[in-house]
Amino acid sequence: MNRWKRILHATDLSSASRPAFRRAVQLGRGPGAELIVVHVVFTISAYEVSVIGSPAFCEAYEAAARRAGERTVAALVASARRRGVRARGLVVQGVPGREIPRWAASLRVDVIVMGASRRHGLRRLLFGSTPDAVIRHAPCPVLTIGVGPRVRRRPGDRSVGAVA
Repeated sequence: MNRWKRILHATDLSSASRPAFRRAVQLGRGPGAELIVVHVVFTISAYEVSVIGSPAFCEAYEAAARRAGERTVAALVASARRRGVRARGLVVQGVPGREIPRWAASLRVDVIVMGASRRHGLRRLLFGSTPDAVIRHAPCPVLTIGVGPRVRRRPGDRSVGAVA
């Protein structure tokens, strides 16, 4: 029997998030369970805007990322519902490693389910990963699901700025 009733699935919209989504749906099948699919659109910092040099471009990028997030989260919610899971979606803006734990606390979730990071080397050493940040700050257990050998990011498959 599943003791987790409110499950938050954090997704970066990539194919690498699919195994975590499948696991979140399995957990959401329990009696009285609810699945909340969350995507965080990464906010472009003032520094990044100054480097890019075009606030209009940055605003357009964020708006497009939000629309893509809303479409994909809606599709994931519909997929979960077809499998008999009570589900809803949420697209927020900010830094994923901060927003996911914040929303988990606000929504009083029992567990966060997310994909494990594939970042290695110097980038991970310097910046960490979103799962690392979520694990450090989450108010509940975090279940990370690794990408198996059959599931790889396709060329051109880039996240829109959330779970890395």
